[in-house]
Amino acid sequence: MPIERPKLGLVCEGDFRALRGAVEGVVSVLNRDAEVVFKPAQLPWAEHGATVEVNGAAIGVAGVVSEKVAGVFDIKDLSPVAAEVCFDDLAKLVGGPIGVRPIPRFPAIVRDLSIVIDEPVAWSKVADAVWGRAPEELERLDFVTIYRGKGVPSGRKSVTLTLRFRDADGTLTHEAVDEMQNRILDGLKSGVGAQLRAI
Repeated sequence: MPIERPKLGLVCEGDFRALRGAVEGVVSVLNRDAEVVFKPAQLPWAEHGATVEVNGAAIGVAGVVSEKVAGVFDIKDLSPVAAEVCFDDLAKLVGGPIGVRPIPRFPAIVRDLSIVIDEPVAWSKVADAVWGRAPEELERLDFVTIYRGKGVPSGRKSVTLTLRFRDADGTLTHEAVDEMQNRILDGLKSGVGAQLRAI
């Protein structure tokens, strides 16, 4: 007989970032130290999909529901996004002592980048290239989405990522962040052959 495993399902309309935040929030409640990574993946029901990994282990999937699948369920004028996470894997997450950090005194600067890379390049390689050239002010790196289509050559894909910079000792200027961003872009060019996508 097939093994049936309980799953936690999440669905919302059109905002993959909100869906991702919900998944990260559930994991964070169970274990604040757990690392959640969304790795781009091909899913039969998704236009753009990702595998959800926690501490290096796959626990579920998430994606933007394709028009074909939405049509089967007679969903019109909406762009649903969905995630499915193994409930048993969530239940196994055990948190350690909770560390406390002061509320940041200075604001962050957030930059979105869209880069064009070869189709086989995995998100993990992109992340390694970013962190390999990242200054200490880079506080966070997030995957946003993948685009294939007009303006992107065949055999390549556009990956959008978000960089969040913050200096614990003072307010960053946009000029300083420009230099940091350029350093990261140089690392992406040499590391994964990335080109900045003109939008």
